Amino acid sequence: MTRSLINKKKYNNIFIFKIITIFCILFLIFLIFFKLLNNNNYYKYLEYTINSISEDYNYIFNELEINGINNISSEEIENYFSQYYHRSIFLVPFKKISKNLKDNNWIKLFSINTNYKNKISITIEESKPIGVYFNGKNYFLIDEFGEVIDVIKENKILPYIQFTGKSAQEYIPRLIMEIPNSMKSIIKKAEYIGKRRWNIILKNNITIKLPEFQEKDALKVFNEIYDNISVQDESEIDIIDLRIPNRAIIKFNE
Repeated sequence: MTRSLINKKKYNNIFIFKIITIFCILFLIFLIFFKLLNNNNYYKYLEYTINSISEDYNYIFNELEINGINNISSEEIENYFSQYYHRSIFLVPFKKISKNLKDNNWIKLFSINTNYKNKISITIEESKPIGVYFNGKNYFLIDEFGEVIDVIKENKILPYIQFTGKSAQEYIPRLIMEIPNSMKSIIKKAEYIGKRRWNIILKNNITIKLPEFQEKDALKVFNEIYDNISVQDESEIDIIDLRIPNRAIIKFNE
C-alpha cells in the first residue's frame, strides 16, 4: 500500500472520529438541557430570576385593554389573563391565552399587542349571529356558516331567523347566501323539508315553498310578486308556492 493511500485512510479515520465526537457532545448537551427543562426547580429559579429583574425595571403586567366586545363580557376575557397580573410581562403565556381565545365560539378574530412594559391590549371581532338553529331539544345561536356560537333560551330567539328540520344545519349557509338582504328582516322561520328543500315562513305568516335547487331564482320571483301585493292582499295570502321554475302558485286563506 502506497504512503498516499495510507495517509488518506488515516485522514478519513480522523475525520470520522471527529464527527462521532461532535455528535456525542451535542447529544450530551441535549440530554442535559432536556433534563433541566423537566426540572421544576430549574423552571422556578428561571421564573424567579426573570420576575425579579422585571420588578427592578417595572416590567410588570398590570393593565389590560379590551376592544371590540358587545356580546362577550369583559370579565370573561379578563379571566384568561387574571392569573398573570403582577408578574413579569415576559412571563405572560401569549400562546396559551391565544388558544383559549380561539376556543371561544363568540370570538371570530382577535389580535394581542403589548408595550412590553406593563400593558396588554386585545382587539376582538365577535362572531355575528344570523339565526337560531333548533335541534328538537335546544336552541343554538349560529353564524353565517351554520356554526354554533352559543346556546340561547327560547324567550330570546325572536330577533333571529329560526332554522328547523332534520339535517338543516348543514344547508343553512347555502340558504343564507341565496336570501336577499332586503328579505331577511321579514323572515320568521325556515323549515328544512324532507332533507331536500326549504319552506320559509314570513313574520306575517305567509309560507313560501322553495324548490330543491335554484332557491335564488325562486326568491327573485317572490320579490317581484311581493313588491306588487297590496297590504289587503298580503293579509289574505296563505302560501306562495315557488317549486315550479319561473312560476308562482298563490293559495289564499280559506
